Amino acid sequence: MCIGNRNFKGSTFSRNLIKKLVLYFVKQSTGIQVNDLNSGMKMYRTPIVQSLLRYTPNGMPFSDTIVLLHHQFRYKIVEREIEIKDRETGTSTINYKTAIHTIVEVANIIMNFFPFKFFLYIALFLFIVAAVWGVPLVLAGQGLSTGTSFLLLAGLILFFFGILLENVVRSRFENYTYLQEES
Repeated sequence: MCIGNRNFKGSTFSRNLIKKLVLYFVKQSTGIQVNDLNSGMKMYRTPIVQSLLRYTPNGMPFSDTIVLLHHQFRYKIVEREIEIKDRETGTSTINYKTAIHTIVEVANIIMNFFPFKFFLYIALFLFIVAAVWGVPLVLAGQGLSTGTSFLLLAGLILFFFGILLENVVRSRFENYTYLQEES
């Protein structure tokens, strides 16, 4: 797969910020080394994409999720700099509803293929909230509150749930037949 890297030129500040946050989360969760995940300029081999279609959503999120699937199934991904011209007429059809749909589908791919990391982030967040909430109470001699105990237990459950799902995912894909890429 070849991806055209636009370097986030030609977009509004808020759009670039959302793209960078999503890209940061995706890189941390998957280890993928792509800098323009939602570039519209992608070239890929048809047989490979056809073999991955059952994992992809319909609509705009396809463009982002197909990159993650190529990475998950260890197909080669290269990125090349491209120049884009400003839009001469019309407006973008991408809106916040489309962006939210894309974020949900990317999170779905991460949760289905990298569940430990997905649930680890949630568990860590819960542990941090529990510490911020509970440490002052413990230092004041009031012991653990019900809320702190709940957050710690929920974080622990999600952590082990992520480990369990990671093993399920590995066993599910251990017999996947990879298509050979031509050089």
